[in-house]
Amino acid sequence: MSNQGGAEYSDPGTRNPDWMSNLSGDISLNNLSVPGTHNTMTFDGYGGDLFRCQSLPLEAQLEAGIRFLDIRCRHYNDGFPIHNGERYQHWSFIDVLRETTRFLRNHPSETILMRIKEEHTSGDNSRDMIHTFRKYIGEYDPKTFWTVSSDELPELSDARGRIVILDDFAGGQAGPSYRQATIADDLKVNTILSGDIDAKWNSVRSNLDKARADTSDKLFITFSTGASSGAYPNAVAAKINPKLMGFFSSNPGQNKWGIVAMDFPEGSLVEQIIRTNYQ
Repeated sequence: MSNQGGAEYSDPGTRNPDWMSNLSGDISLNNLSVPGTHNTMTFDGYGGDLFRCQSLPLEAQLEAGIRFLDIRCRHYNDGFPIHNGERYQHWSFIDVLRETTRFLRNHPSETILMRIKEEHTSGDNSRDMIHTFRKYIGEYDPKTFWTVSSDELPELSDARGRIVILDDFAGGQAGPSYRQATIADDLKVNTILSGDIDAKWNSVRSNLDKARADTSDKLFITFSTGASSGAYPNAVAAKINPKLMGFFSSNPGQNKWGIVAMDFPEGSLVEQIIRTNYQ
């Protein structure tokens, strides 16, 4: 199906809209394995292949089982247009909220972790970004959001049916600070030659191994993504995603892997990460 951005949407091939319903409510979100997407709202392809990181619209991502969203907001004209770098993606934060709250109404056992990052340059604003954020969420039932400023995420029972904000723009004023997590986000991948891909994979695997070995309630976030003018996101994903699939397939058992944020994840890979919460 084509869209106005000129990109093609794909079918995830699998659907897991209620996978959290099988989990105990007393588990901390820090201790889950959570499939996520990087630059979640870039599926329309505005800016071309260098700026496109997904092939599934937001609704389809959530239906497939994605529970971590990477939302990049430019603060412009007292609003939050969605950007990837300087490229406007023709969506607004209100579109994100509308879609995610609709999903949670229909699937109240689930929770969505949402990183909000300030992107590009701000301009033509009459207020701080935190006040624009509060204006957006003030139009919803306060119970829709978990915005408690804390280094720890809530237990699943407290987060079901809610959006947990991971604040990457206001120093924890909007919710648990994104930066308190142990993060692997080595975005720059110069080429898709084996040396550069191996370096990227080593970064990914190292953080996943740290997450599994951790016995605290610390949050781990691993970005399997990478790009440059010599290695577009889809080309890097084509190399890294099979390695992820092999890694999770060869490490069965219930493990804590944290959030795994991906470009162009196939449904089978999303499902494989979900399974690690039960095996």
